[in-house]
Amino acid sequence: MKQTQVALRRSRPADLESFDAFLAGLSVETSTRRFFTPTTRLSRHQARLLLDNDRTRGAWLAVEGPAVVAHGCWVALSPDTAELAMVVADRCQRHGIGRRLMRELLRDMCEVGV
Repeated sequence: MKQTQVALRRSRPADLESFDAFLAGLSVETSTRRFFTPTTRLSRHQARLLLDNDRTRGAWLAVEGPAVVAHGCWVALSPDTAELAMVVADRCQRHGIGRRLMRELLRDMCEVGV
């Protein structure tokens, strides 16, 4: 996999189906590392929250064509504290996607003052 094939972008409500497919493809180990339990399906409400973007939260995707290959999000807990989480598809791990996604999430948080 070449990094240039993977684009990073802010998530959108229309990404819900491809995000669900991404989660369904995670291994037990990877989903457990992200959600602290083996999870390959989220409720619609949970999935929408993880894709939501506003002044108190942000979500980014790494996509390869129409497929989601990584997801990262942050949620402000206070004006100067945020929680950040991310997950990269098993086949895409160790290709620098997580590092690129982390930079975008941190930049996004700084832009809103977190």
